Amino acid sequence: MDFGPHLLNLKADSHNHTLDWGPILVDVLPGHRQRQATYWAKLKHRDALFARLDLCNELRNRIAHHEPIWKLGPLMGEGRPRKGIPLIINAPAPSTPAGALARLRLLYDRITELLGWLSPAVAAQHTASEMHLRCLNLLQPETLEVYRHAQPPAEIDLAIATNLRTVRKALRHAARRRQSVIVKDGHRLIGHLTCLVP
Repeated sequence: MDFGPHLLNLKADSHNHTLDWGPILVDVLPGHRQRQATYWAKLKHRDALFARLDLCNELRNRIAHHEPIWKLGPLMGEGRPRKGIPLIINAPAPSTPAGALARLRLLYDRITELLGWLSPAVAAQHTASEMHLRCLNLLQPETLEVYRHAQPPAEIDLAIATNLRTVRKALRHAARRRQSVIVKDGHRLIGHLTCLVP
């Protein structure tokens, strides 16, 4: 993904012909509300799009490198800095956990919207998926509070569980205590369950 910023700054093709970004972006963004090449011919509109792509790339890199994604700086306007035209700051850096979650939700919404611009069909699949619902759930202040007060995970070892009744009892106990459950078979990890309670 590191090639992205360089690719998006290209002004000419391999034959040194000026790139006409307008028609290219109309083709690349079938789900975007703007379907006119003249819209994308304007630098400020391309800068806003490229800033969105940069955001996606930066967030992906932070996740891939196991960097914290909740430590966020100020929210900059969607654009690219140009000589003599600095980016505006739309909001300061979050200073509370609720503020960090709200910012992450904004970033998630922007990335989901970008997915819809690039492929409406894939975006529809994503928003109908369990993964989308999990992401929305994780970005709630209530979820953070549950996490803060969570008990350490319970363990169920299938190698020593005497019967199904024992497993059920252990799961019910974990659900009452709002514990996640690690399921093992001897030393082999089978899975990690989250117990849902009303």
